[in-house]
Amino acid sequence: MKRVFAVAAPFVAGFICVAPQAHADTYGYRGDGDPFAFRDELFAEGLYHEDVGNALSLGQRVCAARRGGFTEEQVVSSLDNYDEYTAGQAVEIVMGGEWHFCPRYYDDGTIGSGGRWYGPPIL
Repeated sequence: MKRVFAVAAPFVAGFICVAPQAHADTYGYRGDGDPFAFRDELFAEGLYHEDVGNALSLGQRVCAARRGGFTEEQVVSSLDNYDEYTAGQAVEIVMGGEWHFCPRYYDDGTIGSGGRWYGPPIL
C-alpha cells in the first residue's frame, strides 16, 4: 500500500504543477462575451461596486482602447493612475476584459512594451 502511494503522489504533484492556467480567477471561457462571468472576476478582485452593466461597459472600453492601439500596459497604468482602482484591479480589468470580449488581444506580448501612461484616462 505504501508503495502505491509513493508512486501516485509524484504523479498527482506533477499533474498539478503542469496544469495550464489560462487566466487567474477565470470564470466563463475565452471569448465568451459574458458580462456576468467578468463581473464575478471583478468581485473576486474586490470590485464589489461593479455590476453586470459596468462589467460589460469596462470590457467594451478595454477592447476599444486596444483596437485604438494602446498596449495592455498603457491601459493598466491609465487605470492605476487614479485612486479608484489598485494595480491588481487595473490588471484584472484589462486582462479580464480582453479574455471575455476581445481575446485576440489577450496576452499578445504588449505588457512591458508600452511604458506607463501619463496622459488623460484611456477608459
